[in-house]
Amino acid sequence: MRGGTSADHSGDIMFRTHDAGVILQYLFMIHVVFAMYAISQRQSVQMNKTILYIGIGALMFTILFLLLGSFKILMDTDYMIPQGVFGLWLIVVCKNKSVVFPRGLRRLGRIVGVGLILVGTFPIAFNIFVDPIGFVGTLPDNYVDKDTPANSMVHLILLIGSFMGVAILPIWSILLGRKFLRSDSSTNG
Repeated sequence: MRGGTSADHSGDIMFRTHDAGVILQYLFMIHVVFAMYAISQRQSVQMNKTILYIGIGALMFTILFLLLGSFKILMDTDYMIPQGVFGLWLIVVCKNKSVVFPRGLRRLGRIVGVGLILVGTFPIAFNIFVDPIGFVGTLPDNYVDKDTPANSMVHLILLIGSFMGVAILPIWSILLGRKFLRSDSSTNG
């Protein structure tokens, strides 16, 4: 959880830079989800519109929650919940044969999805097992994390999910983009 003293402005700048980067990444991912849907429509097994809308909705709510967290309207970790929904969406899409990807790219997508789901559980698990403060509002500026085994466990799950999902999502996106570009150049060339 983000907290600390008001004198710790460098940490706040780092978190806001992170938030801006995630917003940009997820804005670009909206186009990727539409592209995956369009490609699936040329296959014998097509992605249905409900799956498309869930993916777009998860991305849009992640962006919205990040913006609301920046203005302290929501907890600044609440964006992780729709990010976890996007992880579930990614698993479903990568298990389904509606969009034809190489097997390795589908496996990597499922790993990213599991990581994002782990990240998405953090705000809920923190509020249930560590401190219910998130259920009643945003963190005060002088909030200090509780040093409990439950807090250590939910932060460990967040760390594992961050490595599996958040850190690998850009790599998966780049590999997917290469696949799209190669497919597009082979059909146009």
